[in-house]
Amino acid sequence: MKKVFKKILIFFLIIWIMPMGLVKAKSEVLNDTTLNKNLDVNKDLVVDIKDLAQVSINYNINSKMPGWQEKYDFNGDGIIDIYDLTMVSRFINSTIVISSNVIKTVEQGKAYSLPQTISANMGNNYYVDLLVKWNSTAVNTSKVGQYNYTGTVLDYNKSITLTLNVEPPNNANINNYGFATFDGTCVYYGNPINEGKLSKAKIDGSSVTKINDDQALFINVQENYIYYCNLSDNNSVYKVNKDGTGRTKLTTEPATYLRVYNNSIYYQNINDNYSLYRMDLIGSNKAKVTEDIPIYINLYEKYMYYSNLSDYGEITKVNLDNKSKIALNSAQSLYISVLGNYIFYQDYNDKFIYRMNTDGTNITLLRAVNGIELNAINDWVYYINESDGNTLHRVKDDGSIDEKLNNFPITDINITGNRVFLYDENGYLYSSKLDGTDLKLFGICRTILNIDDQNIQVGQGDYCELPQYFLARMTDGSKLMLPVLWNSYDIDTSKKATYAYKGVVQGYNKEINLSVQIVERGNSNGNSVYEGLVIEKNGWEYFSDIGDGKLYKIKSDETCKIKLSDDQVKNINVIGDWVYYRNVSDNDKLYKVKSDGSLRTLVCSDSMENLSIVGDWVFYSNTTDNHFLYKVKTDGTNRTKLSEEYVSNVNVMGNWIYYLSVTDRSKIYKINKDGYERTRLTNHESYSLIVSGNNLFAKYSSGILKMNTDGSNQEEISADSYILNYNVSGDKIYYYDSIDYKLRVMNTDGSGRKVLSQDKLADGTFSLNNIQINGEWIYYKNISGHSKMYKVKNDGSGRQRFGVDMTIKNIEQFSVSVKLGETYNLPSTIIATISSDEKIYVPVKWNIEKVDTFKLGSSTYEGTVNGYSGNVKLTVIVVDKEVAGNIPNQDFVAQSGEWTIINNFKMKEDGTEKGYFINDWVNNPNVVGDWVYYSNGYLNKVKIDGTGLTEICDDSAVMISVLGDWIYYINNSDDGKLYKIRLCGLDKSKVTDDKVDNTIVAADGWIYYENKIDPHNLNKGAFYKIKTDGTNRMKLSDDTPSYINIVGDWIYFQSSYSTISKMKTDGSSKTVLSNVTQPSSMKVVGDWIYLDNNYKLSKIKIDGTSPSRICDMQAVHINVLNDWIYFYATDGKYHRIRFDGSDNQIVYDPFYK
Repeated sequence: MKKVFKKILIFFLIIWIMPMGLVKAKSEVLNDTTLNKNLDVNKDLVVDIKDLAQVSINYNINSKMPGWQEKYDFNGDGIIDIYDLTMVSRFINSTIVISSNVIKTVEQGKAYSLPQTISANMGNNYYVDLLVKWNSTAVNTSKVGQYNYTGTVLDYNKSITLTLNVEPPNNANINNYGFATFDGTCVYYGNPINEGKLSKAKIDGSSVTKINDDQALFINVQENYIYYCNLSDNNSVYKVNKDGTGRTKLTTEPATYLRVYNNSIYYQNINDNYSLYRMDLIGSNKAKVTEDIPIYINLYEKYMYYSNLSDYGEITKVNLDNKSKIALNSAQSLYISVLGNYIFYQDYNDKFIYRMNTDGTNITLLRAVNGIELNAINDWVYYINESDGNTLHRVKDDGSIDEKLNNFPITDINITGNRVFLYDENGYLYSSKLDGTDLKLFGICRTILNIDDQNIQVGQGDYCELPQYFLARMTDGSKLMLPVLWNSYDIDTSKKATYAYKGVVQGYNKEINLSVQIVERGNSNGNSVYEGLVIEKNGWEYFSDIGDGKLYKIKSDETCKIKLSDDQVKNINVIGDWVYYRNVSDNDKLYKVKSDGSLRTLVCSDSMENLSIVGDWVFYSNTTDNHFLYKVKTDGTNRTKLSEEYVSNVNVMGNWIYYLSVTDRSKIYKINKDGYERTRLTNHESYSLIVSGNNLFAKYSSGILKMNTDGSNQEEISADSYILNYNVSGDKIYYYDSIDYKLRVMNTDGSGRKVLSQDKLADGTFSLNNIQINGEWIYYKNISGHSKMYKVKNDGSGRQRFGVDMTIKNIEQFSVSVKLGETYNLPSTIIATISSDEKIYVPVKWNIEKVDTFKLGSSTYEGTVNGYSGNVKLTVIVVDKEVAGNIPNQDFVAQSGEWTIINNFKMKEDGTEKGYFINDWVNNPNVVGDWVYYSNGYLNKVKIDGTGLTEICDDSAVMISVLGDWIYYINNSDDGKLYKIRLCGLDKSKVTDDKVDNTIVAADGWIYYENKIDPHNLNKGAFYKIKTDGTNRMKLSDDTPSYINIVGDWIYFQSSYSTISKMKTDGSSKTVLSNVTQPSSMKVVGDWIYLDNNYKLSKIKIDGTSPSRICDMQAVHINVLNDWIYFYATDGKYHRIRFDGSDNQIVYDPFYK
């Protein structure tokens, strides 16, 4: 009686404490839990007082006593005690819910056994397994479809239906490394963030469990076993129970692309040239399946499909029953994915996605993009879009719809359990729904210990996205970059400010803080990549002088030039009132100096290149340490190595550093400012990397490679020719190419190409011109202007000298001559001498607008120039006749009174008083009065006595002719166009846009010339003439003329390689005079044509008769002056000879002084 009373007392005590136990139980439940035994002992589908009473009646009965019933021993300790009663009490009023329909999924060809138990829900994430008896246990998975099996839950006599969905095997998963597979309960995977160890987790990523330490890929699950390739053991094939027991090695040879199908294991034997083998599930009965070398194998129903490398990669179909095979196409096919009646694949030739029927018919272009890792499921084809930055896309199987599912680069995809599993480029495993939503990190077997708050600096005006990852310290001591979601993504970098953000990281129960400070940028990325030679700040331009390489500053109006340091400098950056620079004079170390030139200070002793400064930090390639990537604070502290690889072209944008990895063949990489998240953005080898806004630009092939800063949307931008160098600002690319080396501009999409300046930035050598950009100004070295620095506005206006003090020191009084009655407008610019003694053109305003040219004589006009206090005067002389300089010869000989000018040499007519009048290279001397006008690559003048040397203009001028007050010349600075300029250097203008050669200016006011009518074939020309004022341009003949001579109304010229012709000056009466052998020069004087014929100085009559040899020397550059023929002979000396061949004299030897 006491025992019964005691049991009743315990029963009521349990009832009293029961509510407390339930509350505690609820607070402890985090994951799904399956109870060992069913607490519903009286089988009425509810745990209630009756179940508790039944258990209490057996209180204190143990397994060795009569009446023992194991079903009441819920905790399995061999006695029914207070713990068992408490277990029941915790679940009082819990209802057991038995689903009448259970759904299971299995891949076609994999074995499946109906379960002996089914799981019933007890609420609050608790479950209990109940025994079930099936009406039939035979399961066939050989056919895709839906199959129903009925049974009874034994303890409750309740009917139940199991629906088994036999789905097509996802061969594409195995072909993409088979890193994740779902068995209906768990996902089995090898996560590289967890050292690739074989693990399992629920489909939502919870309940992560490591199965073993093997690095597993090509994971297959069939019933209770997991089959995989073990990278930890030479890629051998293993199997293991789902609970981690029974680990068994099935092969010793390395294997890959393992798949379980129809109770067999298929794998490719690495040691046997990747041949396909098959063995049973215990590793025996191995046999080679085919002699082909297959890749991208798909096993579907009774067929096998693969890309046959033994036959150029065509798709082959094999019947697994009778081994017959057939080639389905002829294209080299990759990434094969078979679904239903379709085969999806990439054609290697164009990289596009195609579809065809499984019999090889009806080949259809599905998507014209570079799509890889195809994975067909349901009515979609999932793929990685290399044309869109390796992002995940899916396209309808009929090609009608294409959807982008994520915004970051990925490397691999598997689809299982109606979810997409994918790796990003940092090796993180993600999972999302099939439509790309619910994207989250999956299956990390470590707990987050701490995530530090961060402060980052971003350059003012820079493009910036908030960090997608934060560095987390894990409880095992490791560090991981984990995805973070922010409360806001808005940021305005146009002005200095500080922004604060709150973020959350999955698995971390604290908010994280991010502070983004918008700070000053020292110089642009484009300028810094090209040695950072110029930077404008607060109305001052800081620059490395092209003359001495030292650090200067000058006001933006090009006045008040001040030297700041005697150091030779590059990579100039200005932050606040400090100027930072790479000191070339001290082994490229980083220095700083105040903007007034004081407090010169060594910042860092590393030898640097490609440095970029943003806010408090300097990012650079450290040449002292193998060109590795470093950062250091602007006060010289916190020097940190960020990457151990040879880097160049360091760019900073937002929280990222972009660079070229020379270690990886100049591929483009990015890394965050703390040295994490190193990512390759393209497989292209490139150079001259510039990051501008959200775009990357790099020289690639003959053009420019452009992409987004995440590597997406890669395209090549082409110009009209090979781009030699460039810089980027906003939506414009400024560049010069190999056509004519002129400064050009185009939009960043390659459209709108045009010439910005006629100046040439190169001369055909490999020396690069470092284009610099500041605001609206473009800075460059003008190769066609003595390699001086110039700047021009981004619309092509305002071209001016740069780096010299433009304060005007003096303006001379000039004079020009004008023909009687000729319309003349006073020039809009005048030549001024600035403080550096250079001469420049400056705008002038005259006190009168009209000039009277209808009476002979001279008049002087006055004007004013801004910034110059003196008077500006110009004398206009009206004449009735123009004086010619050297029109008859146009080569190296000219006459000035008693002097004969031969290039830079002069002598008296009788050959005495020989000597050099100037130490310069003189071409095309023209003499007017006491002045010799000539070309030495530029237009110059000098007096006959060698004094007064003056540069008239810095155009690259050849074939000059003087007529009246004008110099006519071919301007190679403007692609060989014909120009004219006054003798004093005023009124420069273009005569014609034709590309010209072999010009001659006649005294009658016409210019005769060869017009290079085909810019792509300079050997093709035509004969033209034009008035000296640029009017009345007309074609005379289709000949390509050379050695043009004008005598009266006739033109004498060489009309082909060996034909001498003449025609009237209006183009009529063309006549062939003579066929000669390889003439190299000719002059017409009187009745004779003097020329080189068959390598001998010769002459013929102007009617083509009486050919005769003057001497046996080959003559080039034939000139005729007075009674002498002057010529340059093959002995390298200048000669003169009489018309009859007598008195051959050496005039002078240019190689002997």
